[in-house]
Amino acid sequence: MAKFVIAGKADCPRYARAEQLADDLATNLPSFQVHKIIKSASEWPEWLKTQCDDKNWQHADSPLIWRELVNRGGKGLYMGGCDDFVVYARHNYGFEAKLLDDDYREIGSENLAQYEKDSESKALSEEKAPKPFVIATNEGSSTVIYHALGKIGRGDVFGETCELEIRLLDEDNVDVATGVAMEIRDCAFPLIQNIFVTSDPAKAFDDVDVLLMSNIDIDAARIESYARIVDEKSPNAKIVFFGGENCFDLAASFLEKTNAVSSKNVTALSRDIEMRAKGILARALRVNSSDVSDVVIWGKSGASRVDFARARVRNHVGSISGPPFFYRHAKELIFEKEKLTNEMAALTSTKRGSPPLLVAAALTNHLADWFLGGSDDVKSVGLVSEGWYGIPAGTIYSFPVRANASAFSVDLTFDFETDTDKDKDKEEESKATTETNQEEIVRDSEDK
Repeated sequence: MAKFVIAGKADCPRYARAEQLADDLATNLPSFQVHKIIKSASEWPEWLKTQCDDKNWQHADSPLIWRELVNRGGKGLYMGGCDDFVVYARHNYGFEAKLLDDDYREIGSENLAQYEKDSESKALSEEKAPKPFVIATNEGSSTVIYHALGKIGRGDVFGETCELEIRLLDEDNVDVATGVAMEIRDCAFPLIQNIFVTSDPAKAFDDVDVLLMSNIDIDAARIESYARIVDEKSPNAKIVFFGGENCFDLAASFLEKTNAVSSKNVTALSRDIEMRAKGILARALRVNSSDVSDVVIWGKSGASRVDFARARVRNHVGSISGPPFFYRHAKELIFEKEKLTNEMAALTSTKRGSPPLLVAAALTNHLADWFLGGSDDVKSVGLVSEGWYGIPAGTIYSFPVRANASAFSVDLTFDFETDTDKDKDKEEESKATTETNQEEIVRDSEDK
């Protein structure tokens, strides 16, 4: 598939020539796609400089044309200007620009008039329109974000009437993030009013509603910088840390550095581990993963454990069955409990993170529950402890929760032992065993 980007000044006749030729190619070649970027004469120099600096290109006039490396990432393949594109179309496809120079000058004038009209209309609509719901991420090139944006754009996460603005921050892979933004624009999701890419955290995190923080390539200095910016520009944002075994640690580090963000607005993703645990249980019981509920993840990524003591199963084929809402407790149906327990332990002890598509599904489900409310099923969420279950206040820990609109509430009805409690029990058991052995030795000595 060939995907070309044609950017130029609205009144430029050479842009009009390249645009007309690209439209002919797209009309006649199913695999040819074109994306157009139009700027005013005053906007063009700065925009062109930014693009060339980011992509390490040298280009001086309008239009600028490049080819996107679809599905391969990268900064794109520089082609040049109008003349270069005309030669490329002639040699590779046998197409020629059909109109005369005067025609293209007239089209350029029409393009400018339409651009000014569209700009004026857009400015009026922006004045009248309510502020869109702003979602920002610190890693716009992330595969997780790539997969999540489709579900977000369809309205499955923040609601079917919630208009959105997406900000893709990427300080290391701006070109890949730009490709993601272009694809989202081409998808034409009605709810996504705007999407833009930047390498400046201050622009990305300004007055945002939701901040999605990937753990990839974040060091202590960057976390401190992010915390300072969010404190200043978006202290009321709801923040989710995701992406691997250290996302809980990064959330804790962020909270240590911030002063204005409420701890109630910071969460860490453990839903991906929960979903994988449900998959293991579903395979063992020969049901769909969606039929399994109330599996709980305790702890934090890299040091968590799975609790399926109260897990419920629907649509299980057995001697007892019922309507779709009928369920049975999983523990009643498990015959190889030790094997299953070992699988769950292996799941939480592995250093390998969850696959990107699964993390994206977990992330969007986590957000949908947080903002829209969920079912009555128990879910797992990393929250800042308020002393629940004996976990020290201020610790970020995965708890069983129920989702209400705009809030998670911890379910305090589970049986739970901390690792400290277990160590104490083992210590007391060992002490009791030692005392018993000593008493037996004394009795044996007395008998002799």
